[in-house]
Amino acid sequence: MLNFLNNTASQKRFVSINNRTTASDLPESFWHSIAENSCDINWKNIPLQKSPFQIVTTQGLIQELKPKTIIEFGSFKGASALWLADIQSLSVKNGKVISIDIDFENIDQAVKGDNRIEFLQGDSNKVEAIFPKEKISEIVHPIVLIEDAHINTIGILEYFHNNIFEEGDYFIIEDTNIDYNNACYDVWRKTLDEKTCIAKLENLNNKIVRLTSWLKEKKDLYLVDTKYVDPFGIINASKNWNSVIKKI
Repeated sequence: MLNFLNNTASQKRFVSINNRTTASDLPESFWHSIAENSCDINWKNIPLQKSPFQIVTTQGLIQELKPKTIIEFGSFKGASALWLADIQSLSVKNGKVISIDIDFENIDQAVKGDNRIEFLQGDSNKVEAIFPKEKISEIVHPIVLIEDAHINTIGILEYFHNNIFEEGDYFIIEDTNIDYNNACYDVWRKTLDEKTCIAKLENLNNKIVRLTSWLKEKKDLYLVDTKYVDPFGIINASKNWNSVIKKI
């Protein structure tokens, strides 16, 4: 596994959201290429839909933190859960990946039987039903929470803040990159009606707005980890602007 080094040692690694910009050093044309070709990325022949920077940085975080539990909202075909479990198992014994979705009809059969992964069926709008007290008691820390369902993002964060997160835990909010989302809009328009495309775009672009506001309210408790949002010295170089966060 790649050893992701921090090449910005002279800079402060963990910073407040107040010291961040909602922009990337990478040109918009880069994200159009990623959006057009994201389905080309597979894991064990299952569509993964991760950008190259996500693959490097998420792998690096898992290697460094060695999370006992990875919780993923948004399962899609299960490739992400499988990839996370494979990376986790390289440095963590008896780790677990919990993958949550409202239905599992798209999950690849090759993933369903993996005993490292627990698939939980549930509605992101009812996170308390997915993680009642007895389920919370089973969670082993440190954890990484990944929100990739694009539903009730702040509600999920608030519930984890009040009931689950401990010092040293991380969360990643996917698709907070406005340039990438705008590029996806151009791709969606080829197959979807305009109203649907606009609704999808507004929902995604509002994620960074809502996340920024939430982090400002809790600025002393959660910090942006620049090692994983600014890889290779490039500001906001993934689909997740300012969205790899550590609980302090």
